[in-house]
Amino acid sequence: MEAARAALPDFFKANAAVLGLFLAALALGTGVQHAVLDHLLLTAAAFLLVEGCIVLVLAYRHRDQSTRRHFDELEGDALTVEALTCRFAAADDFPGTDRVYLEWFTPQLSVDDGEYCKLMDRGEFVRVVEARHSAGSQQSKVIAGYYSVWPLSKDTFEGMADGRIPERDFKSSMILPPSDPNAFVLYVPEICASKRAWDIARSPLVADLARYIGHILVQNPHIAHVAAWPYTKQGRHYVERAKMRRLGASWLRKFYWADRDNVLTLPQTRRPFKAKWTITY
Repeated sequence: MEAARAALPDFFKANAAVLGLFLAALALGTGVQHAVLDHLLLTAAAFLLVEGCIVLVLAYRHRDQSTRRHFDELEGDALTVEALTCRFAAADDFPGTDRVYLEWFTPQLSVDDGEYCKLMDRGEFVRVVEARHSAGSQQSKVIAGYYSVWPLSKDTFEGMADGRIPERDFKSSMILPPSDPNAFVLYVPEICASKRAWDIARSPLVADLARYIGHILVQNPHIAHVAAWPYTKQGRHYVERAKMRRLGASWLRKFYWADRDNVLTLPQTRRPFKAKWTITY
């Protein structure tokens, strides 16, 4: 309801603009007036089509954004985030990362749950931002966001980029240790902040990802490229700022990549990486 009320001013403005254009068209001459009067049903249908487009556009622009501003894990209570900790994930973090994943993606895109847990247990491919929060007298921790980085061989990445290897068919064994000489591309398949923790989790995740990428590249000079699949407009903004170029696409995903040297020129990737750090509020 709040989103609908917020959209009303824009709805009236859009309709006023349409009405103004319609009146201006009528003022052009009798030819336009006769065309309207002779085709009343067609004119009415055109108006209905325009109204439908306005409603759809406004529904998208004013979809409920409250989930981006509040982190309401405990229903009914005002929540206070006391600290954020960024660390490597383990398999027991999977329920939290899966919850965040499903806020953005469909299950059909995801790697098998068991394979992803194996990947998390390897301790170097998935990092989480964990929020410690309180609501009333209760205190708990929850995964506010996460990202993963996958060192891939050239053949594996090319197979995924051209659609021959769907990501959902990936096995943990296909993600190589960064030190493996066959690791050719450092691929970032996802960076997800919970919509309920968007404001507090997004920036720490992006900063940590940049530092971790820099750390891996410096330690492993055989990794030649960094690649990513930006799902959101914000994600595309980040890859463009990182000077990543469009590589190609499967029918569903648009991949971007950059040479390691270009990535390492970015100030964000040259900052020291810490395996675990905490921000307190």
